[in-house]
Amino acid sequence: MSEIITPLKNEHPKRILWETIIVLLISTIPFIFFPSLKGIGIFIPVLYVLVERWIRKRSWTDFGIRPKRFFHDLRSQFFLVILVAVVIQVGVVLVANWFFPEFLEHITARLPFVIGGSWIPIIVSLFFATFVEEFVYRGLFQQRFSWFMPTSLAILSISFIFALLHIAPGIWFVILVDVLLIFVDSIIYGLIFARSHNLLVAWFAHFLADVVALIMMVGVVRGL
Repeated sequence: MSEIITPLKNEHPKRILWETIIVLLISTIPFIFFPSLKGIGIFIPVLYVLVERWIRKRSWTDFGIRPKRFFHDLRSQFFLVILVAVVIQVGVVLVANWFFPEFLEHITARLPFVIGGSWIPIIVSLFFATFVEEFVYRGLFQQRFSWFMPTSLAILSISFIFALLHIAPGIWFVILVDVLLIFVDSIIYGLIFARSHNLLVAWFAHFLADVVALIMMVGVVRGL
């Protein structure tokens, strides 16, 4: 796996590292224990990026936003995108419907919207929510930590935190399965970003995965 080039030539690496750690801690740890407030926490790193980008004169490409290379990079990661966005989502919903209906009930309960409502606001919500999540956890945290540790460790660390932030009340075993599956999805998003260096490809995979999972769950609710 190729490494993301670090733009630390004229900066203080320790300062960058500690800034990133502090932003990660204050934007995630409290909200692991208070998941209903997670939507507030994610704006802390977004604000940090806006301020830091202005102070250090960073471009959006420093965070992996490369629209001109989107289709090229999408083709290069097509297998992983289809794996996480279609194969895993369809497989999980079908298997859960046949053998583990409590799992689908748990997922439905933690959704911030009601299945069966108007599709337009749901898709718009997923469009922006998945972009912000990928921008924060891949474009900021994963990329920054990959400057100071192996990329594989950065992916695993950020994916672990990302999965914990999706914990919702329920039966412990159902929660465990849910978190593990989110952890796996997050690892694949991280791999897509690390290999393509393009945040938009990781975001597309995440957005498509959520849409496919939602369509499958609606199909299950309506009896396919």
